[in-house]
Amino acid sequence: MDDKLLCRCFMVTKGDVIRAVENGAASVNDVERQTRLGFSCHACRETARKFIMEKLSERDEKELKKHKSTDK
Repeated sequence: MDDKLLCRCFMVTKGDVIRAVENGAASVNDVERQTRLGFSCHACRETARKFIMEKLSERDEKELKKHKSTDK
């Protein structure tokens, strides 16, 4: 699953996006800069951005739950 290509121009996979998010990318633009995703033909951009936003949201939800559990 993580090896599915999102960007054929730069061979960026879902796993590359997940790693960028795990390594602290704070926005779609951060992920795009770190991976070069969407920098060439832009054909992948819409689908890739949806996936990036999903992963950023998942990370943020995990962090929020983590902080809520430590606040008790």
